[in-house]
Amino acid sequence: MLPIWFIGYQPEAVLIFLVVNAFHGIGSHFNVDMRIGWANYIFVGPEVHRHHHSIKISEAKNYGATLTVWDQIFGTFVYRPTISPAELGTDQKSNLPNYRNVLSVLLLPFGHKRKS
Repeated sequence: MLPIWFIGYQPEAVLIFLVVNAFHGIGSHFNVDMRIGWANYIFVGPEVHRHHHSIKISEAKNYGATLTVWDQIFGTFVYRPTISPAELGTDQKSNLPNYRNVLSVLLLPFGHKRKS
């Protein structure tokens, strides 16, 4: 947000951008069968973002938050129009803490060790 202000955009324009971007983020996490067709090659929606949360490492990609362009450039774009991931979440063998244990999840970046 700060770089946008430093560039000189008006606070109202920044606010509108942030609100639209926040709603887009919420929408991409809807667990609904919403298909946006060709727009998946531009925007991240539920159909594309669902693969990001796949339990299969080979399809757990699509790292972009708003645009799929960067995933396409870096080879991490997964789009299968009629096929959803079979299962979402994390593999039990990864030894990750239960998502309901918020403190353990927040501490993950600070030294969580996975089983080999």
